[in-house]
Amino acid sequence: MSEPKKVDRRNFIYAGLGAVALIAIGAVAYVAMNPPVVTQTVTTSTTVPTTSVVTTTVPTTSPTSITIHQFIHANDPARQYEVAMPAAWAKVNPNIRVVPIKMPSGYTEGELLEVNTAKARSPDIDIFNIDVIWGPLFADNLWVEPLDDILPPSEQSKFIPAMIDSMTWNKHIWAVPWMYDQGALWYRKDILDEEGIKVPTVSEPGWTWDEFISICENLKEKYPDLAPYIVDQFKYEEISCIWTEILASNGGAFFDEDGLIRVNDSQGVEALQKWYDMVNKHKIFQPGTLSMQLDPARVMFVDDAKGIFHRNWNYVWGTSLEATSKVKGKIWVGAFPHFPGHQSAHCEGGWNWAISAGSLHKKEAKEYVKWLTSYDVMKAIMLAGGYSQARIDLYNDPDIQKVWEPAGVYYNLAKYTVSRPKHPLYLQISSFIQDRIHGCLSGLSTPKEALDGLADDLAKLTGAGISPLVKK
Repeated sequence: MSEPKKVDRRNFIYAGLGAVALIAIGAVAYVAMNPPVVTQTVTTSTTVPTTSVVTTTVPTTSPTSITIHQFIHANDPARQYEVAMPAAWAKVNPNIRVVPIKMPSGYTEGELLEVNTAKARSPDIDIFNIDVIWGPLFADNLWVEPLDDILPPSEQSKFIPAMIDSMTWNKHIWAVPWMYDQGALWYRKDILDEEGIKVPTVSEPGWTWDEFISICENLKEKYPDLAPYIVDQFKYEEISCIWTEILASNGGAFFDEDGLIRVNDSQGVEALQKWYDMVNKHKIFQPGTLSMQLDPARVMFVDDAKGIFHRNWNYVWGTSLEATSKVKGKIWVGAFPHFPGHQSAHCEGGWNWAISAGSLHKKEAKEYVKWLTSYDVMKAIMLAGGYSQARIDLYNDPDIQKVWEPAGVYYNLAKYTVSRPKHPLYLQISSFIQDRIHGCLSGLSTPKEALDGLADDLAKLTGAGISPLVKK
């Protein structure tokens, strides 16, 4: 058993073996925000995939001896990116050495390191490790190389759709997705089975938000000691993620197809009004929801067993299997509700490999990334205890489903992933979203006032006009 360690959810999503599949703990950490952390003992497999498993599609390379440097996460479960993959690659590519460079454990520090390295177009790094929200920033500044040659549309269709979308900018693909995460509806299966309530695992027909609210209100009466729906709604990045989901579940969007602002159209106002009502009228959330962050909410659901439904990310499953959990074998995951006539929407998270514009070995770096994100290699990484991977068919793979039981559900949910607003200035955009949406939920403005204010914020920041979909 390893020593207790602090871990951050955005950086460390595990796909472990058997009962430890996808173990990870932590909260989202963003600029100007101190991440909540939790100490836990992390157990992962140390099995390294055999070369026969992971070298079936290795390309031929030049005999010239070179070294490729790659940014990887500070915590690398089962040492897949630090040891196993570079070693497996080297056995059939002895002239191309891969040297992993660990990023700082803090999200903000990691971002600053990569941005500063990218700005300098330093030849010291060949492969960047970029978050799903960084794609337009790196692409718009030409800090990375377009990857249309190694990830054509025929290959893009094999990855989580929203992850491809988040890395697409100015009609090019700029990074290859590797680590996959998304928001989903976790719930107490034991309680709902007892009540004869079946949570949808697909969007259609699914539940509408009104049906979900009614279920929560009924459960609140029958289980007064449990919160019907545990959600962290502190003013930070998670607010942007949740709003992306609720807005999209009503067919809304931040921008229209022409890049004009439409977040404050009738669909947006209706969506925010529903969220406001869930907080202030129906009161289906836990006490203190507007001041609670991600991992305290997870602790309330998993370790304290004080809720019935819970919005969170992939890592909940692994934490539910730990010694601190009171819900082991009692939880499952399903699709979020949606508005009538629309579909569920699940905010994507995850990371991507990109080739530095300053690299002196772009061709070889591309070859390594292409190999590293091939189906067989990604499958081997997951089975060996590494991160959850971004190819959608992995979640329909019987071998993966044996080690991570919810994989089949996630195969369906992945079809409903949505991206947060794609823009080089996303962090500023998110700050405006947090201020306006949290202010509305706190009663400082009406939904329409909040979204009209957000539209003004976005217009001033981006220079975009207001969509004709917005009727005054």
